[in-house]
Amino acid sequence: MNKKWINIFGWTPSFRRANPITILTYHSINTKRDPYTISPNTFYRQIEFIRSNFPIIRLNEIKEAMTDKESSRKVVITFDDAFSDFYEVAFPVLENLTIPSSVSIPTAFIGRFNEWDYPYHKFHKRPLMNAHQLQQLNKTQLVDFGSHSVDHLRMNKLPVKEMRHQAAVSKRTLEDLLSTSVVTFAYPYGRLVDFSSLTTKVLAETGYEIGLTAHWGTRNTIKDILCLRRIYLRETDSPDTIRAKIEGGYEWIPLLKEKVISGMRALKKIIAVN
Repeated sequence: MNKKWINIFGWTPSFRRANPITILTYHSINTKRDPYTISPNTFYRQIEFIRSNFPIIRLNEIKEAMTDKESSRKVVITFDDAFSDFYEVAFPVLENLTIPSSVSIPTAFIGRFNEWDYPYHKFHKRPLMNAHQLQQLNKTQLVDFGSHSVDHLRMNKLPVKEMRHQAAVSKRTLEDLLSTSVVTFAYPYGRLVDFSSLTTKVLAETGYEIGLTAHWGTRNTIKDILCLRRIYLRETDSPDTIRAKIEGGYEWIPLLKEKVISGMRALKKIIAVN
């Protein structure tokens, strides 16, 4: 393991020895940049670096990997939203390098556009893959598919009945379309406030075995199987930064976010009192 840890606080996280599986999140691979986009050239360099330095496993192999006594860090590659540039740009790279990946799909938007992003002007309008493209990818046996709900809604803000609808209908839609079992679910938005013990209970009752969040982290265990942490890479990340992120050197990110959130809540209370 690389001992060069990058940390703005000048200390190495004591929990870096936790289960060595890192789940990496991508969204769009495109020359039209926005906060969730990586350029094609950068994506190729990142994937090639990861492949050269870490074993890459399928998402549906993660349970077995968590109980494996093998101590080397493993990486899982995931994509949220099922943008068509996965089919056009990302998959050819992954196929050429024989790298498995997992794509999570908001089923109401198959063949449509990312309408949930329209209120946020910092994101481009992007097409999602259509049914034919998803079926073609499924035939390659290099891509696993999971649900990203039906309507790309924040699960934890929904009534329980609607949670079940989002989980069950998206699962059934994908299983009918792809003729395969769908057991993974990626929470739309995926922040701490977007999932809970109730949402994981709904996923379990609906037949999901793996749940993905957007909460930063590389410490994943079996007990968190329905709310696994993931990380992301930026366009400007150097090889040293990529390695450090994957190996757990950026675990201060969720701690910093939690401190900022706590500080904002405290400030709001002070303002309210005054």
